[in-house]
Amino acid sequence: MAESGGNAVAVKMIDFFDWASGIGPIDLLKIDIEGGEFAILSDPRFETLPCKHVIMEAHNDAEHPDATHWTTRRLEETGFDPRVTQNDPGLGVSMIYARKKSLDAARKP
Repeated sequence: MAESGGNAVAVKMIDFFDWASGIGPIDLLKIDIEGGEFAILSDPRFETLPCKHVIMEAHNDAEHPDATHWTTRRLEETGFDPRVTQNDPGLGVSMIYARKKSLDAARKP
């Protein structure tokens, strides 16, 4: 439930990975969830997500004071080649693009 101006609003939540398992390969996954990216990337199911490209924001928080480093490392661990396209240390936000490494291997003769 989310509170808005004193009114409660019921919001149905779904498990992203359960939902994604039913749609087939993902060409581009955009992650812009204001700090929620850590839960998605930390989930062991992220490694098997059939995703070719990720574009995302990474937000510093108390648990992840260097979200850019944590995020790029996690993307590398899960088979992606991440590139930081923008980084604003003052705001604690960065933009990251990542391509699945297996796509590059499949292109080589």
